[in-house]
Amino acid sequence: MTISKQVFVSFPPVKALRQFRWRAHAVSGLLPKALVAACERHPSLARLVRGLTGIGGDEARWYRAAYGFTENEFCCYGFSGLTPEERLNFLSDRESVLLSYLVNDLDAMRVFSDKRQTYLQFREAYGREALFVASPEDRGALECFLRRHPVCTVKPVVGACGKGIRQIDASSCSDVQLLFDSLPEKGSMLLEETIRQSGEMASFHPASVNTVRVVTFVSDGKPALLWAFLKTGRGGSFTDNGASGGIMAGIDLCGGRVVTSGVDEAGTRYARHPDTGVPFVGFAVPEFLPQVRLVGWDMAHTASGWIVVEGNAQPEMIGPQATFGKGMRRDVLALLQKERISVNAFRRNG
Repeated sequence: MTISKQVFVSFPPVKALRQFRWRAHAVSGLLPKALVAACERHPSLARLVRGLTGIGGDEARWYRAAYGFTENEFCCYGFSGLTPEERLNFLSDRESVLLSYLVNDLDAMRVFSDKRQTYLQFREAYGREALFVASPEDRGALECFLRRHPVCTVKPVVGACGKGIRQIDASSCSDVQLLFDSLPEKGSMLLEETIRQSGEMASFHPASVNTVRVVTFVSDGKPALLWAFLKTGRGGSFTDNGASGGIMAGIDLCGGRVVTSGVDEAGTRYARHPDTGVPFVGFAVPEFLPQVRLVGWDMAHTASGWIVVEGNAQPEMIGPQATFGKGMRRDVLALLQKERISVNAFRRNG
């Protein structure tokens, strides 16, 4: 009897090994957890370890080696002005990855790592047509799609941080085959009907689709909204991702209004959007819907209401923590303890 690869990798012992390897990869290059804990208890040992590793008094390098905070996170969270206790209430991006492996099924997460699978699973919530192009044989379907949507969005099927996403205009191209050959990630791409966002959301930065990231967690069989924040593009960028220079601002879950200044991943704060001058604090998110295990949903507001842009099974923590200017470690640990989920996979448990 032949066993398919999918069945084999999902076999419990194999799956447990895969999960162990992914978790190990997430903490690779960090100092051992027990050593870091000992350094926290004994300052003299911490000084010795810093000296032996060449870190010395460089706080950013220490927090990277010990806890996984990147220099970008160190700056974005304003660590230079915080106490050690305040710093360690933040979750690093590495720990947010560990969190996803802790509460999400490894195989089910594949739905969100492949944009085609995400679209097929949540097609009704996407509110737009899409086409997966896998080979040159898809030229006929591509031609039909481009006749309906000459201006459309192209995305690599596998990717993150807005990399490789761009808008194309087929009406200016006389040869569809040339257009096909020019698309990125040939043989693995998703074409989507262009999202026409509402005027309110476009006011911040018309060149990008400005979205609201809402992070949900399934508790007692029901999805609960953990936090939400606004994401806007800048400088004419087509995407609103923070990794592409976008600006984020925190949203109050009860009233649906922006309650923080904007912040980019370099830690720079903005009372108003630098391109349009639109103020962040007080902006009322149109038709805010709080009912919209752990997923980060990027939502766009259109004339017909809210639609899903994409889902993320590994929602990073830089957005909610940077916008509200506080760590959410204790909040996350309390949620996991409520669900009776062990937190031993974290770098720090307290």
